[in-house]
Amino acid sequence: MINKIIEQTGVKIDIEQDGSIKIFSIDEANARKAKQIIEDLVRVAHVGEIFVGKVKRIEKFGAFVSLFGHTDGLIHVSELDAKRVTHVEDVVSIGDEVRVKVIEVDQHGRIKLRARRC
Repeated sequence: MINKIIEQTGVKIDIEQDGSIKIFSIDEANARKAKQIIEDLVRVAHVGEIFVGKVKRIEKFGAFVSLFGHTDGLIHVSELDAKRVTHVEDVVSIGDEVRVKVIEVDQHGRIKLRARRC
């Protein structure tokens, strides 16, 4: 993954023995981009946090939303709207930006979201 970040941004990245990461670049914007990618990789969602994410996939039981980096969460159909929702597609479409709240992170790191009342 580090090589991919280097390729995308043109920066030099050193990982120290203590786990700290140093980013070197003559272009400040590229250094910031590399830093953001790394922060998104190690970031953890916490209950109560609110995000604006993009709907990536729709299933009968809910919608998967991209939150940050490669991290997605699920809005169950019952958490989409205050009214009863029969079809997820009646409320959201792929590519829609939605405001969501993290309501649970299970022991496997799966993130449950709520779109209603957030």
